[in-house]
Amino acid sequence: MNSKFIIAILLCSLSMKLQAQNPVCRTINTSNGLPSNTTYNIYQDSVGFIWMAHDKGLSRYDGKQFVHYSAKGQQGKSLSNILEIKNEIWCQDFSGNFYHTQQGQLVQEKRIKSKGNYINAQKINNKFLAVVNYDSLRSFNVSNGIAMTFANNALVQNANASDANKVYYLSKNQLFSFDGTIQRTERTFEPAIDNIFFLIKSSEKFFLITKGNYPYVYKLEGNKASPLNYLKPGKLIQGAFANKDEVWICTTTGAYCFDLDFKPKFGGKCFFEGNSIANVLKDREGNYWFCTLNSGIFFVTDIDVNIFTFEKEMVTSIGNYTGQDELLLGTSKNAIFSFNTKSFHQKLINKENANHEVLNIMYDSVNRNIIFCSDKIISLHDGKKQREYSIAGKAFSPLNKDFTAIAYSSGISIISNSNLKTLIPNWLQLPNMTWEGLHYKIEVGSSRGRDVLF
Repeated sequence: MNSKFIIAILLCSLSMKLQAQNPVCRTINTSNGLPSNTTYNIYQDSVGFIWMAHDKGLSRYDGKQFVHYSAKGQQGKSLSNILEIKNEIWCQDFSGNFYHTQQGQLVQEKRIKSKGNYINAQKINNKFLAVVNYDSLRSFNVSNGIAMTFANNALVQNANASDANKVYYLSKNQLFSFDGTIQRTERTFEPAIDNIFFLIKSSEKFFLITKGNYPYVYKLEGNKASPLNYLKPGKLIQGAFANKDEVWICTTTGAYCFDLDFKPKFGGKCFFEGNSIANVLKDREGNYWFCTLNSGIFFVTDIDVNIFTFEKEMVTSIGNYTGQDELLLGTSKNAIFSFNTKSFHQKLINKENANHEVLNIMYDSVNRNIIFCSDKIISLHDGKKQREYSIAGKAFSPLNKDFTAIAYSSGISIISNSNLKTLIPNWLQLPNMTWEGLHYKIEVGSSRGRDVLF
């Protein structure tokens, strides 16, 4: 089995209806210091602090404690679009006002006048804030405080993106750039696409993304825009972000990850399905932070470790099965299931009448036997009951292709892996000890057997 695959906490019914399969996470919300459960943006600065923008302002997090920021006279408490320029944190409110940290305080930058609406700004050369509006292009030099306004001849859509030197934006079927002083036409493409709300730059390729119009994603390569149909219809997209070597699409019903060529990662999985995701950060340590609009932030230390939730009946034991993607699940009501960790397909293999929990389960790949213990020890061969022992088993350990050691309520024994009384090895033979119906007792006493290892 893939060593990075699963830590599973499972609840199930006999139909094994799967409810969710999300990464194991820690929730950061109002119960542990975050001022609001409505979060819009998250950013890791050059020092390593995590900054969170939410509907109560701005917070800095060091992994243990929060420092909260709000500005005097701030028109709206909700903030978003966190940027770092010259070791200061910048952000915007949804009225288009700008704020930045200064000597431990959050102050409004009034030299950049609000246009009354929010379009996210970009940074250029770690020096300028570039603001693309419908009627103008603006730049603000954070070093000398000089703001400049330029005419904009393009009918700008909301979408914009940047690299180190330029901000890019769209106007119908044209792609423009602005370096803080000069507007240029980068290319004209076909066909013209309406309602583009997000723009992502990946090398020389651009990805155009709508908010709710299907197909949601177009790949702009050269002068041609081609639709990509990886996402199913019926989505409402709240954010699209290039994050290191990944692209994240955040929707009202979960988040999706793609590589920089916009091919699905993680098998096209929807992360935190049913949650309204606004932003995703992959920090320098490889942790993921999912901003939600109603549940705070989900902090994930290992994206490959998942928790699976089913219904009603407790899964009490887990074991490897026929392949690296197959598990055996034993339940609290004496049932055995197979579970595929990629397709999430479940199949009932065996159900005993007595509702005792399955304490341990093992697959013998050589003989194709499943051995499990509850109120009895039962061996299945190719899914059919091969034999059973009326003893309360606790644990197993394979010895070789012929024998399995067992711990049970009265000691430790050996059982045969087939229906044959195979010759016991010399080193295991005991005086006056013989097979008792394929059961060879090597330690019997008043002590209960709890575990066994060979």
